[in-house]
Amino acid sequence: MVLEILRVDGLRGEYDRRAIHDLLRTLPGLGRVVVNLADHTVRIERNDEASLATIIQVMRDAGYGVAVLA
Repeated sequence: MVLEILRVDGLRGEYDRRAIHDLLRTLPGLGRVVVNLADHTVRIERNDEASLATIIQVMRDAGYGVAVLA
């Protein structure tokens, strides 16, 4: 598994935390997904089945700004 850390703009509260978590859990190839409201990040464990580009696009399509931190 590869660990990705994404900065998410538009992450305002519990509703957004749950929405992002639920959205990402529908994608194949993802393991653990942790949404942190305090630092506006999402930590994602993914395998080769899940592309980072797809993850970012799905989040942008949902209205969130996304930048890769690590």
